[in-house]
Amino acid sequence: MTVYLLRHAAAIREAPTDAERKLSKKGRQEAQSAGNALHRLGVRPDLIWSSPLVRARQTAEIVAEALGD
Repeated sequence: MTVYLLRHAAAIREAPTDAERKLSKKGRQEAQSAGNALHRLGVRPDLIWSSPLVRARQTAEIVAEALGD
C-alpha cells in the first residue's frame, strides 16, 4: 500500500472560525497544480480522506477532480 499525504493549500486569513477558512485564489491554484502533478505521475488513489476543515475539503475536491475521480 502506498500512502500520499498532501497538506491543504493556502487559505484566506479571515473567517468566523478557523475551521471555516476557505482556500484563497492562490490556494485553489496550488491545489490544481498538485492534482495535475499527481495525475502526470500516474497516481490513482483508491480513497481520498480529508479533514473536515473547509480548506482541507476544498483541496481534496480539487485534487480528486484533477485525478479524474
